[in-house]
Amino acid sequence: SSNIREAIGDYYGESESLNNLGVMLRNAERFKEADEKFTKVISMRQRLQDHNGLAAALMNLGVSKVRQGKVQEGIYLMQKAKDEADAIKSNKWLLQIFTNLKEAESSRGNYRQALEYADLESQIRKELFKKEKADEVARLQVKYETAKKEKELVVAQAK
Repeated sequence: SSNIREAIGDYYGESESLNNLGVMLRNAERFKEADEKFTKVISMRQRLQDHNGLAAALMNLGVSKVRQGKVQEGIYLMQKAKDEADAIKSNKWLLQIFTNLKEAESSRGNYRQALEYADLESQIRKELFKKEKADEVARLQVKYETAKKEKELVVAQAK
């Protein structure tokens, strides 16, 4: 899939495929190969000026480094990912990044910093929950108003 996307010049799609492959390799503890994929994705996403994809790739490389015991390097990369997520106000990525930073800090015994990240993670979770519920209320309001108008139309046509 990555080779096909490369051949047709679909750099966004190619970087998506490489990122997914990197995650699979990381989960299989094939860190060297995973890190190579993530590094290539970071370069591609920088060229594309894709902050969303860059945040994901930096976070994934950071997680890989932490799993290899290179915790400081992993934290640095995840903080760069946080900057990218902040730039686009992506709570989706911030939630994952704070979760991973919390775990990284905890793994090196820095519980105070881990707690700070846990608090930030909790704030983002609450914001996402509130937005989800507000969206649901708006959707139900539209559904109610539509049903009401349809009923009024049926009554008017019956006269």
